[in-house]
Amino acid sequence: TKTELDFPGAPSNTDTSIDGQVGYGRYLTDNHEIGGQALFNLIMPDSGSDSGTLSLLPYYRYNFRSSDRTWFYAGVHAGLQQFENGGQSDNGLSYGLHGGMKSWLTPQVSFFVEPRLTFSELDFGAVDIELTEFRTLLGFTYSF
Repeated sequence: TKTELDFPGAPSNTDTSIDGQVGYGRYLTDNHEIGGQALFNLIMPDSGSDSGTLSLLPYYRYNFRSSDRTWFYAGVHAGLQQFENGGQSDNGLSYGLHGGMKSWLTPQVSFFVEPRLTFSELDFGAVDIELTEFRTLLGFTYSF
């Protein structure tokens, strides 16, 4: 993904990052789903210190089942985020919106594409940081 940092002292360029996600969800009905996710993000600028985030985000999704094999969904997420940069770290609140599509390859395995917009607020001493992150996640799910 590409991440643009916008706070005092941040590099002025757009940096490459690596994202990962693991989660667990439960369908309350055919349409309503709740769950939680752990996401990490490592930002590697061309110059300066690497930085990273770890987010623990409960979520709610509404699923639109257009067919047995293709589902679309939209939801909200909110939780805690830890941000680390140059030996300093802080915890803050994260919240946002996400949506996506699941394509079921088998009755238990699906491929997903998920655009996600997340807002975070952190405080490093005298510096307040407001992060806006747009990520597009790709991956596989396994249903038990």
